[in-house]
Amino acid sequence: MNKFLFFEGLDRTGKSTNAQKIAEMLKVRLFHSPPELLMPFRKRFDDLDHETNFFYYLVGNHILDAQIGEYLQKQHAVCDRFYFSTMAYHAPLLKRDILHYFENMNNKPDRIYYFTGDIDVLMD
Repeated sequence: MNKFLFFEGLDRTGKSTNAQKIAEMLKVRLFHSPPELLMPFRKRFDDLDHETNFFYYLVGNHILDAQIGEYLQKQHAVCDRFYFSTMAYHAPLLKRDILHYFENMNNKPDRIYYFTGDIDVLMD
């Protein structure tokens, strides 16, 4: 059975760098959130209200879930951010429970690597 590894954490903590290195070492695809298909629209949605922004990332999470599920049938998969980021970022902004939007995600990670850092260093 192929494994799904996913890297999560704050910006500038090294998660993308480490995810890339692991994907290269395993010779597997590195997935990103939001997925490539939606990247041309990211700036536009990031500038909109929290609700609209949340649904942009939610759609991206569901696209990634489908892509990763298909890929896992033949290879291990590595992902730089997934739906945990979307939940952690948007739940406080929307001030409501959003967990039910993620209950039907099909691909649960086998391993999550969470990156943290010193806030003073990260803010420089």
